Amino acid sequence: VEQAFFNKWWVDPTTTQQRRDNLRKLLQNKQFEFIIGGWVMQDEGCTTYSADIDQNTQGHQFILDTFGEDYSPKYGWQIDPFGATTVTATLEALMGFKGHVVDRIDYRIKDLMKATKSLEFWWNTNPSLGSKARIFTHVLDDNYCFPMEPSFDFESKHSVPVTPANVKQRSEEFLSEIKQRAPYYRTNNVLIPWGCDFHFSNATVEFSNMDQIIKYLQANADTYQINIKYALLSEYYEAAINSGVVFPERGPIDFMPYGVDPYMWWTGYYTSRVALKGLVRRSEHIARYTDTLYSTGNIDRILPQSQSYLMLNFSRTALAEVQHHDGVSGTEKDFVAQMYEDHILRGNENCQNLSSTILNILASKNGNKPSLTNYTTQALNLQTGKVLAVVVYNSLGWTRTEFVKVPLNRNDVTVTDNTGNKVRFEVQVAKGTSESKYVLYFLASVKPLGFQTYFVSTTQNASTMKDYDDRRDSVSSSPNADLVLENSYLKVVVSSSTGIITSILNKKSGIQNYINQTALAYHSYTGSGQKSGAYIFRPEGPAVPLSNSNPTNSFQGNIVQELYQVFPGETPESYFKQKVRLYSASGDPNVENFVEIEHEIGVLPENREVITRFNTDMKSNGVIYTDNNGFDSQRRVYNGSQPISPNYYPQVYWSYIQDQSNTSRLTLLSERTHGVSTQTSDSIEIMMHRRLLFDDQQGVNEPLNDTDVVFPVLRVIYDTPERSNLLRYKHIYSLNYPLSLFYGTSDSAVDWISKYHTSYVPLSQTLPPNVHLASLKTLNDKSSTLIMRLHHLFGSDEDPELSKPVTVDVAALFSPYKINNFVETSLTANKVINPNPLTSIVLNPKDIRTFLFSLSK
Repeated sequence: VEQAFFNKWWVDPTTTQQRRDNLRKLLQNKQFEFIIGGWVMQDEGCTTYSADIDQNTQGHQFILDTFGEDYSPKYGWQIDPFGATTVTATLEALMGFKGHVVDRIDYRIKDLMKATKSLEFWWNTNPSLGSKARIFTHVLDDNYCFPMEPSFDFESKHSVPVTPANVKQRSEEFLSEIKQRAPYYRTNNVLIPWGCDFHFSNATVEFSNMDQIIKYLQANADTYQINIKYALLSEYYEAAINSGVVFPERGPIDFMPYGVDPYMWWTGYYTSRVALKGLVRRSEHIARYTDTLYSTGNIDRILPQSQSYLMLNFSRTALAEVQHHDGVSGTEKDFVAQMYEDHILRGNENCQNLSSTILNILASKNGNKPSLTNYTTQALNLQTGKVLAVVVYNSLGWTRTEFVKVPLNRNDVTVTDNTGNKVRFEVQVAKGTSESKYVLYFLASVKPLGFQTYFVSTTQNASTMKDYDDRRDSVSSSPNADLVLENSYLKVVVSSSTGIITSILNKKSGIQNYINQTALAYHSYTGSGQKSGAYIFRPEGPAVPLSNSNPTNSFQGNIVQELYQVFPGETPESYFKQKVRLYSASGDPNVENFVEIEHEIGVLPENREVITRFNTDMKSNGVIYTDNNGFDSQRRVYNGSQPISPNYYPQVYWSYIQDQSNTSRLTLLSERTHGVSTQTSDSIEIMMHRRLLFDDQQGVNEPLNDTDVVFPVLRVIYDTPERSNLLRYKHIYSLNYPLSLFYGTSDSAVDWISKYHTSYVPLSQTLPPNVHLASLKTLNDKSSTLIMRLHHLFGSDEDPELSKPVTVDVAALFSPYKINNFVETSLTANKVINPNPLTSIVLNPKDIRTFLFSLSK
C-alpha cells in the first residue's frame, strides 16, 4: 500500500537478494500485489490535489522502475483516512484504477448503506469529467481490522489459538462473521480484511492458525455452502464487478465529515498543528519553483545529474511522506511531527541551494556568475552606497503582475527595473513579529517560468517615504469617523468604535453588503466523556467573542493601505492580531480585487479553538461551499439539529457563501488547510488554531498542547459569483505559489546589468487563464525526460466562456526549444496511453492531462 515503508525494506542492506527474488515470484504468481502504490496512504481532508498526485507519482514510479508496468497498482485502499473526498476517487480513476475502497465515513450514512445494500456503488465523482471520473467503490461494513469478537488476530493474547481439537468451533465462528456481513452486499462475494495497525510482526503465528480454518472450511465446502480462500483485492473486485449485479450509482457527493457517534466528530484535525500545515504548503511552493527551474534551466545538463537530482528527490520524498493521513493531518505524536518537520526543512534547504545554483547559471554572462541566494541576509544588511538586486521568479504558467515584499532595516531606498525605469514602491514600518524594521513593497511583472531583476538602491533622501502614523486623525477627517481602506476596486469600512470591518463595497460590480469580521474562541469540552483532541472537535458550546479590537496602527500610502489590529483576549498578552491590507496599482484588477488579512495567533490559552468569523447580511440560508482538495467545490448545508462540530468541513484552498439571488459572493482563500463552517444562516467562519490539554483517545495518546505562534494568511474576495470563479482560481495559485525572491548585491544597477543577464523567459507565451501548469518536473535521474501536467481549472458550468474546451499548443508554448519524444501518459506517468499525440492538445472542463517529453535547443 505505502511505498515509503516497502521501499525501506527493499533497499535495506539486511534484505537479501534471495528475499527480493522471492517477492518477485510472489508478484508473478499473483500471491502479492500493490494497491494504491503511492508513497503513503494520503490524508483526504488536508491535502491539495497536486500533492496527492505527486506523492502517488513518487510511489508509482518506484514500482514501475523496480518491477515494471505489469505490476502497477489498479485498486485503491483508502481505509484509514478520516472521511472520503470525491477528489481522491477522481484522481484514482484518472490513474487508471478499476476500484476504490473506503472505510471511515459518517456512521449514520454507513448504517443506511448497510440497510439498503448500497455499500458498493459506482461513484460518479465529477460531472465535468463524466465517465473518466467514474469508479467502482466498496465501503467496508465495519472497519479495516481483523474480525475481533471473537478475535482472529492470533498474535493477540485475547485470541484462542486454533488446534485440531477446536478447529471446527473456530471455523464456524469465522463463518458466522462472514454470514453476518454478507447481507450488507448485493453479490455473493464477501471481503473480510485480515490485519490491522502494527500487526504481522509474527506472521507465522497468524498464518499457521488461519491456514487451519481455511483448510477446514474448504474441506467442508458442501456442508457449509462456502468457497473460501486467501485473496488479493483485485480478485475480489473482479468477482464483484463481473457478478452481473447492478450496483447503485452515486453522484459527486463526498463523505465529509467523519463521525463515529453524536459526540465524536473528526473535524478538529482540519486545523490541528496548523504550523505544520503551513510549513507543508510553503514547502510545496519551494519544491515547485525548484522543479520548474530545474526542468527549464538544466536542459543542457549543466548540473551533475545524479547529485542534483538526489537533492531534488529528497524534497519530493519528504513532501510525499507528510501527505500521510497521520502527517499533514496533524494527528501524530510530537516526535513524529518533529521528524516530518526535520525532513521537510532539509528538503527545503536542498531546493533553495539547488534553485540558487540554477539561477546563478542562468544569470551568468561572459563568464561572470552572480551569488544569488533566496535567504534575506543581503536584504537585511543592505549598506549605504550599495544596490540590492532582487531577482523575481515566477513558477506559474501565466504572466503575473503582483506586489512583492522585501524585508529591510532601512527606509531610504528607491526601486528601478532592469531598464533603469522607476518602479512604484512603498516602505512601511514592520508591525507585529518581523525579522526586519521595515517592509518594502513594489510591483513586479514576470513572464511564465521566467525571472525579472529589480534594483533597490539606497538614497540619502527619505522624505518621500511614508511610515505608519499612530494618530487616528491622520487617516480620518474626524476622530469619530469610520476608517476607510479604498482603491479603485474595493472600499472596506472599519468601525471607529469597534475597530472591525463592517462593510465591503465592490465598486466595479456595484454590490455592497454588511460584512462584519471578528475573532472568537470555542472553549473545548472538559467534562466527562469525549474531549477535543488532535482528531476530535467537541466544544462546550457556541464560540465566545474576543473583545472588540481598536486599530493599533493604520497606514494609508499610495500603494498599500493597512490596518494593524489587536484583539484583546483572556490573557494579559493578546493572542490574536491581524493586518488588514489593501493594495493600489492604478486600477490594475490583478492586485486590487482582494483584501489580504495576515494573522499572528498564539500562544493560545489552554483548551481553546480560535476562529475568525464573517457575519453578513447576505441571504445564504445556511449554505456554504468548500473546496475538495483544491480541485472543485462541494455544497454544504448547515444542519441545526446537529451539534457544532459535524457542521465543520475542511478548507484546503477556498470556501464561500453567496446571496441566494446570485448577486454577491464572499470567498475566503487560505495558504494552509483549516476547518470551516457556517454556524449561523448568513456567516462563514474559519478555525485558525487549536490548543488542547486532553487526548481524545483516538490513537495519538498525547494532548494537542500546541504552543506555536502561527501566521496564517487569508485573502477575501467580494464580487459577483461569475467574476469570483476566475478570481478564486487566480488567487489561490498567487497566494500558495507567490513570486519567489532571490537576492544579490552590487555597487550599482549599471554594474549588475553589464555583468549578468537580468531576465529569463523560457516560454514563448502565457497559458490561457483557465489552464494551470499543474506540474513541470524532471522525471528521474536517468534521462532528461520531463513530466508535464496541464489542468483545465473550470467545471463545465462555472463560466460561459472559460468553461469551454481550450487548445494549448505545447510546441508553440516551448518555442524556440524542440519537443522530443512527446507521449501522453496516465496521471502518474506509469503507463503510456497515447504514444503519438499531437502537440496541439484540447483540454475539456476539469481535464488533467499528463505528458512526457524532453527539450533540446
